[in-house]
Amino acid sequence: MAEQVTFGIRIGEIFSKGFNGWKSNIVPLTLAGIVPIAISSGVSLFAQQFNEADSTLQDGIIWFALNFVGWVIAGTLSYPWYMYALRAVDGNPVVIGEPFETPKRFIYQFVGSFWFFAGFLFGIRFVIIPFIPAIFILVLYAFYGFLIADEGRGGFNALGTSIRMGEKRRIGLFAIALMFIMFNFVGVVPGFAIEEPTLRLIVATLGLIFTTSITLVSGAAIYRVFRGFLND
Repeated sequence: MAEQVTFGIRIGEIFSKGFNGWKSNIVPLTLAGIVPIAISSGVSLFAQQFNEADSTLQDGIIWFALNFVGWVIAGTLSYPWYMYALRAVDGNPVVIGEPFETPKRFIYQFVGSFWFFAGFLFGIRFVIIPFIPAIFILVLYAFYGFLIADEGRGGFNALGTSIRMGEKRRIGLFAIALMFIMFNFVGVVPGFAIEEPTLRLIVATLGLIFTTSITLVSGAAIYRVFRGFLND
C-alpha cells in the first residue's frame, strides 16, 4: 500500500496565521521589509528597459546581472525579516535587535540567496517557457531563509535541507506558491492607478511590503509544520 502523505496544514490556516502574525507585529515586519523590497523593486524597475520585446541577448545578460546583484543584496538583508516572521507565527515577541546578535547568519543568507536567485532569475529570463522553472526553484528552496534564521544553518546546508523538507508535497507547495504570487500581485495593484511615476512606485512598494510580510509569516507557518516532518 502506498504511503499516505498529508500536507499538514490547511490553506485557510496558512493565511490566517500569516495575517494574524503580521497584524500583531506590523511595525517590525514592515521595517524589516522596507529595505529588501525597495532594493529589489527599484533594481527590477531600472532593469526592465533591458527586457523589452526587441531586446538582444546582451540586453538579457545586463537584465540578469542587474537583477541578480540587487536581489542577492535584498535577499541577504532579509535575514531579520525571516526571523521576525518566525517569532510572529510562534506567538513570541519580536525583538528588533535579535538578528544582529548573530551577524554571521547574514553571510549564510548571502550564500543561500546567491544560488537561489541565480536559478530563479535564470528561470525567468533564459528559458523557452518563462516563470514555470522559476516557480519550481521557489518550491525547492522555499525554506532556506527560515532554516538560517531558525537554526543557524549554513547557506548550502539550508538549501539542501529545504529540498528534503518539501519531498512528496511539491504539488501542494507549487499550488500555494501560485496563490502567494497572485496575493502579492494584489499588493502592487493600487500603484497602477496612479499616473505620477514616483508616487506610483512608492504606493506599489508599500503595498508589496505589506503583502510580502503576510506571505512570509504564512511561509513560516508552513515551515513549522514541514520541519516537524523532517528527521535529521
